[in-house]
Amino acid sequence: MAFRWIRDVWRRAQQPGIGQGYWDRVSKECEADENCRKMRGAAQEIGREFESRPYEELLQPAEVLSVSRVFNGDLLHFAAEAYRVDSNGDIHFCIDVSGLSTTTSWLPSYQFIKRRDGSVMPA
Repeated sequence: MAFRWIRDVWRRAQQPGIGQGYWDRVSKECEADENCRKMRGAAQEIGREFESRPYEELLQPAEVLSVSRVFNGDLLHFAAEAYRVDSNGDIHFCIDVSGLSTTTSWLPSYQFIKRRDGSVMPA
């Protein structure tokens, strides 16, 4: 009984516009949703820009790193932050994209790991 209630709450939270979650660029496809494809393309473009930024710059607060930008006539929002720094200094970085409604229950995200030496690895 409790399990069913938790499952129902979780499903409602995942409905578009209510509790959209983010997912990485590899695990989920969005070929069936035009807005999702647009945001995924923008995420990949801005993700490559962030990958090329200096290591120290990526450690700034999310309020400084997050931006809004027009892509193909659509205003998109990019919430960017270093969500984890390992003991060896590796930065785990994520950029969540929003701005267009989708039919999926998740929105595109771009993730990568930046090392102190400036090299980049997929997350």
